[in-house]
Amino acid sequence: GVIIHELGHYFDEKYHFSSSKQFIKIYKENKTLFKQKTKKEYFAECFKEYVGNHQEKVKPFQSYMETITKKIRQNNKWLMQKAWLMGKKTI
Repeated sequence: GVIIHELGHYFDEKYHFSSSKQFIKIYKENKTLFKQKTKKEYFAECFKEYVGNHQEKVKPFQSYMETITKKIRQNNKWLMQKAWLMGKKTI
């Protein structure tokens, strides 16, 4: 879980997902879903739960996560395959 969470930070730094208008809107509507205080931490936690296939926890973010993971997969194929294997999510 920790490695996938940190990988979420890596992708957020690379693509600035947590500062996108779409993410901020969803984040504001669902702040209580996770205990993380910042948008960056919240994004990393969401990423971890999504990759870990805990869909019930990220239901409000489902569509957004599917969109961004397509972008991530296209640009980071090898790394994403490793993350998905670690998180046990099927590509």
